Amino acid sequence: MLHYDSKVDARMLNSLALAYIGDAVYETYIRHHLIQKERSSPIYFTKKLHLL
Repeated sequence: MLHYDSKVDARMLNSLALAYIGDAVYETYIRHHLIQKERSSPIYFTKKLHLL
């Protein structure tokens, strides 16, 4: 995890940048969830994922 010494006022951040970061975090969460769920059968999981 990254650690920062100074705090940033959230109201000063660009809303599009925050949305982009939020999308990246959500995508990472979904990928992690799918990989953990289908860990028992990686070949089947890979084929199924490519069909999405």
